[in-house]
Amino acid sequence: MDKEAKLSAVRAKLAAVLDPELDESLTELGFIESLDVDADDRVHVRVRLPTYWCAANFAFMMASDARERIAELPWVNGVTIDLAEHFYSERINQGVQQGSSFVAAFADEASAELDELRAIFRAKAFERRQHEMMRYLMTRTYSPEALAKMTVEELSAIAFDDAEGDRLRRRYLEARAERRDGASSKTKAFVQLDGSPLPLDKFPDYLARVRRSWLATQVNGAMCRSLLEARYGGAKGP
Repeated sequence: MDKEAKLSAVRAKLAAVLDPELDESLTELGFIESLDVDADDRVHVRVRLPTYWCAANFAFMMASDARERIAELPWVNGVTIDLAEHFYSERINQGVQQGSSFVAAFADEASAELDELRAIFRAKAFERRQHEMMRYLMTRTYSPEALAKMTVEELSAIAFDDAEGDRLRRRYLEARAERRDGASSKTKAFVQLDGSPLPLDKFPDYLARVRRSWLATQVNGAMCRSLLEARYGGAKGP
């Protein structure tokens, strides 16, 4: 495998690492400043965030996830994640490099690991992706009743006429599979966060609630991009 192929494999791994709050990949957001693979197949990634004061737990999560995903590549002999220009850069970089947990890296400040925080953000991501998928289907004549009856298998079988439908479905089904009852193709495609059926008698209220979660993410994402642009200019990374 030549170097360009290795770099491409690393980019693919980084594309699967999400900002926990925005539910977008580090590559989409422009958070990867540079990456390289040296002659010993060690991967070096420099990460930049929109502000110097980005939350330490978010930054640690993204840096740690990036290191773990890249390390899955069989040819990789080591991974160095360099979080640049952050108020906790040194501690985060050291902790991630050592494979430490968040509490171990921040023993004097952290009282809990990041599992609960991850669960909260994955729940929010589920609702945001569900809103996007349902809104897309409703513009194509699917009624709330049809959505409530639809199974994962039926959603998977729909032939969309554009790439956006395929993208939304892929992202939503990934989130749906993470829910407790999401493994079977016969389960309902669209359910509430706790797995209960969609509330058809109050569907507009339900849709409005999940839309608010989606809108909040859109606003935060736009703000992050603007701050990153102001801090680093127009460069989008490697």
